[in-house]
Formats: sequence, structure tokens, C-alpha cells
Amino acid sequence: MAKCFCGCGRTIRFRGRVGNNYGKTALQFLSELEAASTLDPEDEGTVAFLDQGRVWRRQFASAAHGEIGMNSLDRDDWLRWRNAAFEIIRQDHAALATLGKQVMASGLTPKEFAEKTVTEASREP
Repeated sequence: MAKCFCGCGRTIRFRGRVGNNYGKTALQFLSELEAASTLDPEDEGTVAFLDQGRVWRRQFASAAHGEIGMNSLDRDDWLRWRNAAFEIIRQDHAALATLGKQVMASGLTPKEFAEKTVTEASREP
């Protein structure tokens, strides 16, 4: 039997597996979004988006625990959030890959590249 994604240690029965699987996805996406370098954690839209993900995580934990049924959740709303989160993560990974290529092409260490970039940016009017 599967263990609950939320870390409570509960064994998840067959009925709670969908909620548990969706919860794993929500947990993974939230972790990646919170670490995303392209998101501003102070931005109201970012805060609201992450809060909605946390709501989904809690709802899926409740479904996995058998406290609520999956049919009480708006699957289309979940899919919209999940797809938007996936796209943000994809774009963040692409931005990091581009930055990595720039560092490699420069011949500098990552630290030297960062210092050079900050120095050049501070000179711009």
C-alpha cells in the first residue's frame, strides 16, 4: 500500500490513491515554484498563485486521508493550476539553461560571471 504524500505516515487505501497522486504533483510543483529564480516572491500574483497551490495540496491530503471525496474538488480548476505551474517551471528551467550556457561560453567561473554581470549592470544608466 502507498504512504501518504503529506508525510503523516498513513497508509493510503485504494480510494485515496488519486488524491495522493495529485497531492504528490502539487507538492513537487510547489517545491519547484518556491525555488524558481524567475518568480518574485514579493509579487501579489506570485503569492496568490502559490497560495492556491497550497490549498490544492491540503485538499488532496484530505482526499487521500478519506476526509473528502475527489468528486468534491473542481478537476478543471486543478488542471488549470497544474498546467500553469508546469509552464512556469519549464520557463524557469529554460532561463537557467540559457544562463548556464552563457557562463560556460564566457570561460569564467560562475562566481566570476556573477560578479562581472553585477558590476556591468551597476554601470548602466
